[in-house]
Amino acid sequence: MGLVLLVLLLASCGAPVSSTGGEQVDSAADSPARAWNEALAGRPGPPLLVIGELTRQVGDWPNTEAAVDLKEALASGRLIFTAAPDDGSPSSQEIRLGGLARRVQLQSARAAVDAMIAGGTGSCPECPPLRLTAPAPTTLQVSTLVGSSVLPAWDFPVAGTDVHLIRVAVDPGEYLTVEGLEYGPVGGDTTAELLSPRRLRVTFTGSQPATVGPCGRDYAGGAEEDGRVFVVRIAALPNPAPAPADLACGLVAAMRTVEIELTEPLGDRVIITEGVGFAVPRV
Repeated sequence: MGLVLLVLLLASCGAPVSSTGGEQVDSAADSPARAWNEALAGRPGPPLLVIGELTRQVGDWPNTEAAVDLKEALASGRLIFTAAPDDGSPSSQEIRLGGLARRVQLQSARAAVDAMIAGGTGSCPECPPLRLTAPAPTTLQVSTLVGSSVLPAWDFPVAGTDVHLIRVAVDPGEYLTVEGLEYGPVGGDTTAELLSPRRLRVTFTGSQPATVGPCGRDYAGGAEEDGRVFVVRIAALPNPAPAPADLACGLVAAMRTVEIELTEPLGDRVIITEGVGFAVPRV
């Protein structure tokens, strides 16, 4: 995905980049920003979108031949919940997202197991199911759109093993979903670090620096506020020593950074890339 993003960055060397100069890059398409704004409408406070899996394994499977079946059973969602039924509806809890507070509804242990079963991607109908017993409330640190966050979770021991499955216990209705994006809400390896309320350092995959020779490129960045999103633009600058016509530049990727000044404090806005509208997670 990094190389795909590199191609998109290099191919979009066109829109005015906010007071940074460089080659002109096409204006950010408004449809991804519109899709994000529609998804964020009516959702006060920072959005919750977890980057990565909602389930984490703690501990190792036994060092036996049966370990293969245990792993396949987990991948296939072959789980049996043997604890007592849930008592009533789960409660709510306050969490912190990007330094801001938000109250979310929690998911019962039974519903969390059902979600893990439904999320199975393997295919091992003959694997003995894993028995999950005596869940205990815990927390799980995850990456989200607005940075690292500690979320409420369930700790499920797997009977007969030293393995525990830790599952985020937030009700699915609390997660942000974005409709109408061609490539999905998250992709590539671009990230953003908030240096101050109005300044970002964006890290992305680009070419090697111009100092390496005529095949290198440097970059400038800018951002445009659009409702509850900031659309980040990356523009490739002209190389002071352009490559001769007979020089074939290979696609050599490198992690690059640009700093971008925002017109307003970031707050709980989402950062997206121009064009495809990928979310840019904060780190």
